[in-house]
Amino acid sequence: MSTVEMGEKKRKRCSAAMALPLFAVACLLATSPASAQDAGGARGTLKDTSTHDRPMMLSLFTGLNYRRGFSNNDFPMVVAGRVYVPIVHDGFIPRANDEFGIEFGADMDVYIGGNVFGLGFPVAAMWDFHFSEFFDAYAKAGFIVGNDFINRRNSNTAHDFWWGFHGAAGIRMRLTNWLYFRVEGGYPVVMAGLGFAF
Repeated sequence: MSTVEMGEKKRKRCSAAMALPLFAVACLLATSPASAQDAGGARGTLKDTSTHDRPMMLSLFTGLNYRRGFSNNDFPMVVAGRVYVPIVHDGFIPRANDEFGIEFGADMDVYIGGNVFGLGFPVAAMWDFHFSEFFDAYAKAGFIVGNDFINRRNSNTAHDFWWGFHGAAGIRMRLTNWLYFRVEGGYPVVMAGLGFAF
């Protein structure tokens, strides 16, 4: 065998020996979390376009209901509960990590100093955008109906039925897999509380 043929064989063996680790590195890179961002963007971020199964949520709030204002020494406190039901788990924008659902519940209004107690029942469509695994922001719009029970200090009680637009923008911050901190402001309430995913 000539030296030229021997040199050619050595080159082929060297190429094969170098190709094997390069192939292994390429395989590792192809399956690493950095490059396997689910073919739909980084998981959990706004660009995550993978399919999702969104949880329902029960939320408890406290805050201010300023529908009646602060006249007549009223201080309009509210204690509220909400149930969120996801309907479109992956939202309406194909390239965004969004979801759409319905949120409904009850508001208990206590106008401290004004002898007014009220109940309200809101229903709203909610569109939510997930910016990370731990933070999302939403907007919602709907209607609310309610009734104020007014004690006139002379044992007479007046019933004041009302209804109107209900809208808000808010954020949810995930504290654990099932516990969220929520803040939202809009009409007719500004409130903060905790959400329990299930």
